[in-house]
Amino acid sequence: MLSMKLAEASVAGEVLGEHPVMLLDDVLSELDDARQTYLLTRIEDKQTFVTTCDSAAFARTNGKLVFVDHGTVREVEVLLYGGFCSLF
Repeated sequence: MLSMKLAEASVAGEVLGEHPVMLLDDVLSELDDARQTYLLTRIEDKQTFVTTCDSAAFARTNGKLVFVDHGTVREVEVLLYGGFCSLF
């Protein structure tokens, strides 16, 4: 299903001249690490909102990481060290 949605968005982008905004709700929990990385690097140049309970996967991207917690929105910086991810 995910492959079909990504293909659909790609075709829509070609037809309309701009890529549609995508919302991927908790899609990362269904994927192994390699597929998470593939997905996140494939969508990094498109406006995409990804919800997740495990933010560590975003350390493998160059995208903007924003947390919404009890109505408060904050952008965070991702730092990698020794194979671990830290969010500030």
